[in-house]
Amino acid sequence: MMLAMMVVAVSITACGGDDDEGGGGSSSSEGWQVITDDFDKSIPFTKIRVLNKKASIGSYCCIAFSTVPNKNVYTDRYYVSFGVLTIGDNMIHDLVYGIPISSCTHVGDNWYEYEFSRPVYFAYYQENCPRGQIKAYITDVGGNNSDTGDDTNRDSKSGQSFSMTVRGVTFKMVGVSGGTFQMGSNDDDAYSNEMPVHWVTLSDFSIGETEVTWELWRAVMERPSTPLHLPKKPLNGMGWDDCQEFITKLNSLTGRQFRLPTEAEWEYAARGGNKSQGYKYAGSNTIGDVAWYSRNSSQQIHEVATKAPNELGLYDMSGNVHEWCNDWYDRSYYSSSPSSNPIGPTSGVYRVFRGGCWSLEAWSVSRRSGIEAWEDMPDLGLRLAL
Repeated sequence: MMLAMMVVAVSITACGGDDDEGGGGSSSSEGWQVITDDFDKSIPFTKIRVLNKKASIGSYCCIAFSTVPNKNVYTDRYYVSFGVLTIGDNMIHDLVYGIPISSCTHVGDNWYEYEFSRPVYFAYYQENCPRGQIKAYITDVGGNNSDTGDDTNRDSKSGQSFSMTVRGVTFKMVGVSGGTFQMGSNDDDAYSNEMPVHWVTLSDFSIGETEVTWELWRAVMERPSTPLHLPKKPLNGMGWDDCQEFITKLNSLTGRQFRLPTEAEWEYAARGGNKSQGYKYAGSNTIGDVAWYSRNSSQQIHEVATKAPNELGLYDMSGNVHEWCNDWYDRSYYSSSPSSNPIGPTSGVYRVFRGGCWSLEAWSVSRRSGIEAWEDMPDLGLRLAL
C-alpha cells in the first residue's frame, strides 16, 4: 500500500538541483524556494505548490502556517491548523482548513498550486521521508493582503441589500450607506480601550441581517444537523480561523466576496449607521428589548431575530453571541487609528470580537475586546459583511 505524498512551496530566489520531477512545464522550480525546518518565519506568502507523489508507508509531512510571523505550533501552541499526512488522507492543511488536491490547480506533472485568501507565514515543517520525497516551496512573497483596505476588488453588491440562497438556506444582507460617526465612548462605564472617541468615515458596505445560523453553516460546510444546534440559532463555538474556512467555502459557492466586518464597520452598523438615534445598545437604551444577555437568556442561546432590530433592521448586535471582526486587536489602537475606513493594526496576537452575548452582562455598542484566533468559546459567532 502506498501513501500519496504532499509538498509545499515560496518564490524568493531561483531553486533547481534535485527536483527529479523537473517541475513540468509551468510548474518549473525556477523562482521557488525549498522550505526546510529553519525557513525564515517572518516572510509572508500567498501561494504554495504541492508535489503529489508516492512514498512508502509511514512517510509523512507535517506542515503548519500562521497568520502571525515567527510562530511555532509546538512552542507557542498557536494551533491555527496543523497538517498531518496519513494513509489515504491526500491532503495538506493551511491555516484554516484542509486543502484536498481537488481544490488545487494542476500546473504540470504531479504539481498542484493553491492560493491562500490572505498572506500567511511558515510556522512548522517536519518529515521522515528521504530527502527529495517531500519538497516545500513558497511563492508570491508579500503578495496581496486582504487586510489592505483596497477597494479595487470590492464586490459589486457591496452596499446593497439583497437575499441569497445557498443549498436551500436563505440569508439576507443589509446595505449600509457610508458616513461619518464618532467611534468609541467616554461614558462613565466605558473601558479605556474604548477611548479616545474619534471621528471615522466609512464607505458603503453590506452586513448580515442576523448572525450566521447553524443551518447556513451546515449548508455551506455540508455537515449533518444535530439536536444540540437548532437551525435558527446563531453559529457558536467557532474560532476566527474557523470563520475564515466557512467564508472561503461560501465565496466559492456564491461567487461573492463575503468577509468579516471591520471593527469600525461593525460599530457603525450597530449604532444604526446614518439612521442612528444615539442609543447605548443596538436599537434601544433598554438592553432587554434588543438583546439576549445573562439576565434574560436563562443561560442559553436563542434563535436569531427574536428581539427587536436596530435602526438599520439588524438583529442581535448587543446580545446572543459575540461576533468576530476582521481586525487585529490593539487596546490602544484608537489613539492612532486612521479616520477613513480603518482596518485595524497590521499585525497582532489577538483578533477583535464585538457585541454582547447570552452569558454576560450588557455590552454597549462601543464595548470591544480581543482573543486569539484559534479560540472557540461557546459564546463566539460571526456576522457576514461584503
